[in-house]
Amino acid sequence: MPGDIRLGIGVHRPPADRTGKLSYSSRSARQALGKTRNGCLAPDNGHAVERHSASRLSDMMNTDDTPAVPHVAIVDDDAFFRRALERVFSSAGFRVESFGDAEGFLSGYIPKPDACIILDLRMPFIGGLEIQQRLKDRHIDVPVIIYTGNADVPVTVAAMQAGAFAVLEKPLSSELLIMQTRSAIASSKERRAKREQAMHARARLGLLTEREREAAKHLADGLSAPRIGEVLGISPRTVEAHRVNVFRKLEVKSAAELARLIVLAELGET
Repeated sequence: MPGDIRLGIGVHRPPADRTGKLSYSSRSARQALGKTRNGCLAPDNGHAVERHSASRLSDMMNTDDTPAVPHVAIVDDDAFFRRALERVFSSAGFRVESFGDAEGFLSGYIPKPDACIILDLRMPFIGGLEIQQRLKDRHIDVPVIIYTGNADVPVTVAAMQAGAFAVLEKPLSSELLIMQTRSAIASSKERRAKREQAMHARARLGLLTEREREAAKHLADGLSAPRIGEVLGISPRTVEAHRVNVFRKLEVKSAAELARLIVLAELGET
């Protein structure tokens, strides 16, 4: 992917020939690609692609609307830079939607799986950090990447403490931006999967009675039935009965498996 993003750049996917390979032979393809200067994208003579055009290009590239298709939402009041990002992400296979101001984004954005939000730090009225906080207040769990022309330490710290996946400084490298966006989506998916596993583990433990949960924790710690009986004030035989019920209800076959289940449930609560 090309180097730095500049205002008004044009990034277009060239047409494919009959073999399925990208063709650069036609005049229109060469014009669509634009010139390069020192490895950076050059202007496309002002032919900016509107947001709906970028989304339509992405739709043509990804006809199967499955969760595997990454989504990106761009919020930037600079129309030229916003459209440049639209073209970069569309050419990389993303479904793209963009917003020219924070108000439009906050009122119109619908969270999607496998998505990332790209925010400009400084915009009129509502900036990137405030948008990030409002997303958090609404419990919208979508990774956020913030970019700015001056990523000083206090701003970077504030954004990261608020949960931003990354803070990038202009001029942006297209390759770095795409890489960070894919990493943010992958990290979010992994975190979401772990959270779902923890919820499932807690639901399974919820099948136990209070006494069975107490016995289960001691069994997971490796205590013997006589020792558990002493701690709980019950007989070893009763402890064994609890063990049988715990293993049956939780569908586990060993104390080690029981311990993993309990740890998973407890991690989900932190």
